Amino acid sequence: MRNAILYIRKSTNDKQANSFQIQLQAMRNYCDGVLNVTHIMQETGTGRTLDREKLQETFKLLKEDKTRVVVFYRVDRYGRTIDEFKPLRKFIDNNQVRFMDIQDAESKADMMLIQMKLILAEQESRLLGQRIAATHAYLALEGRGWGKSSEDMKEMREKANKTIQKNADSFGEALYAYDILLEQVEGITTIQEKCDWLNETGAITPPRGGEFTPSSYYRVLKRIKARKHHERTKRKENDNQAG
Repeated sequence: MRNAILYIRKSTNDKQANSFQIQLQAMRNYCDGVLNVTHIMQETGTGRTLDREKLQETFKLLKEDKTRVVVFYRVDRYGRTIDEFKPLRKFIDNNQVRFMDIQDAESKADMMLIQMKLILAEQESRLLGQRIAATHAYLALEGRGWGKSSEDMKEMREKANKTIQKNADSFGEALYAYDILLEQVEGITTIQEKCDWLNETGAITPPRGGEFTPSSYYRVLKRIKARKHHERTKRKENDNQAG
């Protein structure tokens, strides 16, 4: 019987006070008679970054013993952005990861499913940030806040603008990832078919609501692809200068 680490996380704004207990009980039942639980890693923090103490400790334990596995309650308990998939991929390839909401993490389709779930979690997080930014902007226009001074209000506006820009980039990255996944997993190649699929499933929605159109879809992808091309060019220039 392989040794297992149970990784449990909840967000700082998680309203469910007993979230840890619910996850822990379900995970113990999942492991009963199959995996030997040796460590329980529990922490509170955002899923938008991997810079979390207990998660890094978990990674260290997995590297030290390649027969050990980590169990996550759901994919979004690991992370809430597609950028966080790559660091986990090597552990998945070593058969060291178990997601309770995914039966198998070995096939190509399930690899795509994990990425899809990360994208959906990122979308949910983006929408929350967008609502907060909109609230900040509304209160700023009215010249008031949650008992804040004018200087605090200025800081809130700056944070709101940064959040809006970050959300735009996050949305573009999520749509770009979906564009790739729809072609590789669903075999959907035309922009119109991709728009129809997204509008029908509601898996990801435009920042301002409504539905995707081929023109709006194309504009977002064009912007993201141009940015990625610029970043690749910049990296090559820096590598050449370093060389």
